[in-house]
This record gives sequence, structure tokens and C-alpha cells, in this order.
Amino acid sequence: MSMITEVYDPADRRPIASRNRKVWQKLAALLAARHVSPNSISMAGMIVGIVAGILFAATGSAEKDIHGF
Repeated sequence: MSMITEVYDPADRRPIASRNRKVWQKLAALLAARHVSPNSISMAGMIVGIVAGILFAATGSAEKDIHGF
């Protein structure tokens, strides 16, 4: 039984219009020049998302504290 393996081709990625924006291309070049790994970027995004979720959840109690209810 032979296994067929596909070779990854970056051109196969789904088209996202924001990839063509200069600001993101410059940022990608900067991160690549500093040898920042894709996993590090993903981890940073997860941490920022978790912190944002915690802060969003805290807004319900913050409003009560401000108005004294």
C-alpha cells in the first residue's frame, strides 16, 4: 500500500486581501528578520485573546462598581 503525500505549496493558501497590504508585509518582513517563529506569534495571539476575554468579562462588574449598584 503506497501513501500519497502532498507537498506544501504556499501559493495554495486561501486568498486573503489583507495579505497584500504594505503594513502587514513590512511587519512580516520585520518578524522574519528577527527570526520570530510562527508558534511564538500564535502564542502571543492566544495570550492577548485570553487577556481581552478576561477584561471583557470584568466589564460587567466594573459598571456596577462605578454606579454603586
